[in-house]
Amino acid sequence: TYDTYYVALDQNYYLGTYSTYTTISASKTSYLEAAGAVDVSQFPARLVEATEAGGESGSGTGEGGQGGNEGGQGGSGEGGQTTDPVLKPTKDVYTVDEIVAILADYADNQISSEEFTVTGTATASSYNTGYKSYTVWLESNGDKTNTKALQLYSAQLATTITANYQAENAMAGATLTCKGYLKKYVKDNETTPELSFLSAANSPTGAAASPLISSLTGGTPASGNEGGSGSGSGTQTGGTVLDFTAQEYANQQEVTTLTVDKVTVTFSKGTGSTTPKYYTTGTAVRTYTKNTITVTVSGTTATKIVFTLGNRTDECTASVGDFEINGKTATWTGDSNSIVFSVSTENSKQFHIQKIEVTTK
Repeated sequence: TYDTYYVALDQNYYLGTYSTYTTISASKTSYLEAAGAVDVSQFPARLVEATEAGGESGSGTGEGGQGGNEGGQGGSGEGGQTTDPVLKPTKDVYTVDEIVAILADYADNQISSEEFTVTGTATASSYNTGYKSYTVWLESNGDKTNTKALQLYSAQLATTITANYQAENAMAGATLTCKGYLKKYVKDNETTPELSFLSAANSPTGAAASPLISSLTGGTPASGNEGGSGSGSGTQTGGTVLDFTAQEYANQQEVTTLTVDKVTVTFSKGTGSTTPKYYTTGTAVRTYTKNTITVTVSGTTATKIVFTLGNRTDECTASVGDFEINGKTATWTGDSNSIVFSVSTENSKQFHIQKIEVTTK
């Protein structure tokens, strides 16, 4: 006898050996660590490409499949009918109910192989100040009494959204569009359909990914844009914010320039040997010995620049004005339309930048 597993050809899978369960998992690597017996970690299975229509009638024992654990692709069970899960989008935009229906066919904690775009109405939202991200609930478009049909977990706002939605439930009533990976999140027998944040270890691309809200209309944002948008982009209290954590950079991607409104930040290797790169670990642009960061302002001058820093805050100096590093914050004051910040010339120095806020005249 064997179990049938529906798998994507472009995704890695792991042999499941958790307790007495047998499964093939796209995400649960700890199954491997739990292997305790050869007769558990070896079992017959039939692998079928996930795009094969109609599913298969299983002849397996039914012990395989989800096994109550994260990540299993699932067996069909004895004589059961397996529905082929939709792992890649077949159209540009989905409704909330369409996404929920797609996720109903996923195994517990299964993740899509590509990102899907959904549009809907928010009923609740919260902002995590530590992760600088949003969790948003969308209502069913067919059953308005189902106010928590789909969750956007640890989402970011696009740089074009400059209103402040950080207050509790500030997005309630708003119409939005979001793109992200689907996940059928299951814990303690509770199932939550999600567009979900994925760590680098679980992401199909190998880089951490957050759902991105690209459009947002309505709700009750704070007046005056006080405090920022969560993605930290656009014009806000104190000036213009350039948030490098919200740019969807790949891990170890070289970063050269970012422009928001009249402000441009340019990263250069300078006379150093290593180019500045964005790392998903620490979520920051890492600049190295002898690298430079140039902040230029068009049509006016900068009077204050505040850096939000990451894990490394080694020596860095400014070409003009006064510059002070204090813990995870560095502050420049002066009056100039171009300031060059230079990382120390000593070996093995690093200066990690998550966000820069520029106040202009």
